[in-house]
Amino acid sequence: MAVRDGEWKLVKRHGQDWELYQMDEDRTELNDLSTRNKPMVDRLSHQHVAWSQSVGVRDWSEAAALLRQKWGMDGVD
Repeated sequence: MAVRDGEWKLVKRHGQDWELYQMDEDRTELNDLSTRNKPMVDRLSHQHVAWSQSVGVRDWSEAAALLRQKWGMDGVD
């Protein structure tokens, strides 16, 4: 998942915490600023949640459970 607002990019890999990058300064995403700029993480993560809800994005675990159920694989990880 990711959300971008101007020079800021917030990224979250499956099962990981949010990472924040200032793209004008760090285009290769090497310096995670999430612990140094909590207000920006909060703002962008709220934007992502609002967008996700507006378009019906499902959580990874929910989607995986639905697929397992559809294919008769309940209880398979």
